[in-house]
Amino acid sequence: MLAELQQQFADQLLAAQKPADAAANGGDSSPLAISGPAPAAQLFQLYRNNFYVSLRERLEAVFPVTTALVGEEFFAQISNRYVREFPLTQAPLADYGDQYGGHIAQLIETNEAVASVPYLADVARLEWLLELAEQRPLQPNAFPFERLSALSPEQQAGVRLRLAPGVGLLKTDYAAAVIHQGVTTGELDGLDPNQSEYLLVLPAGTAWPEPLPRPQIQPLDEAAFGLLEAIEAGKELASLPLQDTDWTPALLIQRGLISDFEIGE
Repeated sequence: MLAELQQQFADQLLAAQKPADAAANGGDSSPLAISGPAPAAQLFQLYRNNFYVSLRERLEAVFPVTTALVGEEFFAQISNRYVREFPLTQAPLADYGDQYGGHIAQLIETNEAVASVPYLADVARLEWLLELAEQRPLQPNAFPFERLSALSPEQQAGVRLRLAPGVGLLKTDYAAAVIHQGVTTGELDGLDPNQSEYLLVLPAGTAWPEPLPRPQIQPLDEAAFGLLEAIEAGKELASLPLQDTDWTPALLIQRGLISDFEIGE
């Protein structure tokens, strides 16, 4: 009974009011028994408005550059649709917004207004990685060297390294990092968005070479990005693409970008 009531409440909270629904319920669009100083429909609409506003404010805080690129009103329209299509499933808001970049990418395919800003999805994806990096600063001396040294050479060759939480990788079709910096600094003159990028998002605490005080975006060449992408995909140590880059697993461990490993089967 409680689960059914909760589902009805969630359905009503996320659904837009429809005249046909209101007529079917005697002028009240909500089938829930809500009592108060005003009609149930008005009370529920007030709660719905507050709910949407709170989630929009969360998204606006996470995606300030995305907001600046399209304006608050347009951003609110995109966000309202996101709230309906990707409803909040848990009380903490820390993970809310993880699919926002993909949501914008879909709108670029179907919505003419959003399609006029084709780099918006890449910028949103970059901002989400920066949010994760902000939430997950690197822990010093996290890598388990003693556990690794206890393995045989054959076992070490089959090790799968793990990127530290908060480390983010992004290959873009547009110059998301350049756009992000331009909007942040207000220097947009001469900016060319039509450049692909290989990006590494570094959490605070990364040794680069001194520990970073805040998250940072680091452009990479294709070879370095390929190495990190292979590590993220779970490739074994012996099969990592090391031939075309100066980056090595030892360097990544030293800088704190790799925090753990798994032993391959």
